Amino acid sequence: MRLDEIKTIGVIGSGTMGRGISICCAAAGIKTIVYDISSEILNNAQALIEKEISKSLEKKRISEEKKNEITGNLTFTPEIGNMKDCGFIIEAALEDLDLKKNIFSRLDSIC
Repeated sequence: MRLDEIKTIGVIGSGTMGRGISICCAAAGIKTIVYDISSEILNNAQALIEKEISKSLEKKRISEEKKNEITGNLTFTPEIGNMKDCGFIIEAALEDLDLKKNIFSRLDSIC
């Protein structure tokens, strides 16, 4: 699959790195699914992302339309199974080898 053929990107982890990656992907016009282990963590990540995007709007780095495009391209899920249709998945989880092995094992069976 070519990069320009990817319609949906998955991001595993919604910490600082995951949020930044998610914003970049969504700003590039790609549907982006953000996964983390709980709705509470995801709600916090979504609020932080919206704050970051709003800050860019206030500083006139992006337009209102671009802000809406970015937020419209983002989906948040605590269900790793929702990654099944992603053309590309970026892992940005905690630096824990056992956690990463578990994530990739689960993704292997899903994707």
